[in-house]
Formats: sequence, C-alpha cells, structure tokens
Amino acid sequence: MPTNKSSQYLTTCLILLSLVLLIGTTGYIVIEGWPILDAFYMTIITITTVGFTETHPLSDLGRVFTIALILCGWTTFAIAGALIARVVIQKEIKGFFRRNSMQNIIDKMKHHYIICGGGRMGSFVCEDLRQSNTPFVLVEIDETLLQLAEKKGYLVIKGNATTDETLKEAGVERAKGLVAALTHDADNLLISLAARELNPNIHIIARCEKTSIHKRMKQGGSDVVVSPLQLGAKHITNLIAGQL
Repeated sequence: MPTNKSSQYLTTCLILLSLVLLIGTTGYIVIEGWPILDAFYMTIITITTVGFTETHPLSDLGRVFTIALILCGWTTFAIAGALIARVVIQKEIKGFFRRNSMQNIIDKMKHHYIICGGGRMGSFVCEDLRQSNTPFVLVEIDETLLQLAEKKGYLVIKGNATTDETLKEAGVERAKGLVAALTHDADNLLISLAARELNPNIHIIARCEKTSIHKRMKQGGSDVVVSPLQLGAKHITNLIAGQL
C-alpha cells in the first residue's frame, strides 16, 4: 500500500493508464475481431496520437470507439499531468517553508559551530556534535547530502560555503567555531579567509590534504589544520606501538 501522497498519485496514474489500455485492447477485439497484439498496438498508437496508419480498416462502430478512446487517452494524460504537477509543486512549497523555518532558527543561534561540507569528514563531525548536544549548522551545496542531513534532523543551509553570503546565512558573525571540511584545499583556504574576516574571534579548524600548504592555511586564518591522512597514519602508529 502507498505510504505517501507521491506513491498514491503515481499508483493512480498507472491504474488509469492500465484501464485505458485494457478498455482499448478489449474494445478492438470485441468490435473488430482483431488479434490481441493488433488490438493492443492500435490502442497504443490511438491514445498517443502518433499518426501511424490503422492496423486494419475500421468499421463505423470501430471509428466511433476510436474517437472515444482518443478522448479517454487525452483525459488520462491530463489527469496524470495534473497529479504529477501537484506532487512537484507540493514538494517545492514544503521545501520552501521547511528551509524558511530552519533559517529563522539559525538566525537566532549564537555560539554555535558551522560545518562546511557534508561529505565523509563533515558527516562524522556533525554526528559527534549532535551526540554531544553541541549546536551546529551544516553548509552543503549537494542536494543529496542535504536531504540525508535533513533526515537526521540537522540544521542545514544550501549554498557555496566559500562565499560571504552563505557564511552570513549560517551565522558566522555569531558563531563560536567553524570547520572547513570540503574536499579541495583551495576551497577550505577561501572559507578560512572569509570566516576570519567576518568574525575575527571565531575558532577555525580546516581540513588540508597537502602538507605543503599547512603553513598557508594557518596564515589564511585557520587556528587548527587537520590532515586526515596524517591523523590516520598516527592512529595506526599508536596501535602498533601499543602491541609492542
């Protein structure tokens, strides 16, 4: 059984289309005495109005039935289109009000953390912050990652974290700390520069893959520069040392 409106609308569309195909195929079999394949083919080209030649010559009753079938087909497509449009519009409206409500909450937040990037590293950070009841906002541009974060109950903002506008939406001027966890070092450097300019007192932790630019990250405003590879290697070394 469908569990949401979208599934119900899709099921309704499929049922209507199946009924039209069944009625059309059965009608041509009964009225014209055609084989089932010819009747089904005629039904398809009739309701889709592709303009192909009739499978077999039609009787007067067959022509009347074809006219009715065309009207039924168009009515079905119109209903299906309206249902699909309704699903899309409702989804957009719900998304707008949900994001608007979320933004109102974010606008009132203070001393929170901003997590830039909801990838592997960012998702782990968000989960740890949630478990410790630390307020945070996730900034991500990828819609799939945003939907996953919203399902977990995170406060999210869709946008490019390297821009001042997006950081301001996340409340960077009131935030206690920021984690730049994007994939590319250049993006994390831009985030650090922008965040430091907008909030001189914010504590910035930046992800950095290349050790050669750690110093530049620090000069760009990061308080702590983290290399996932180095941290992983250090953890493995500590595990080995514990076995000696």
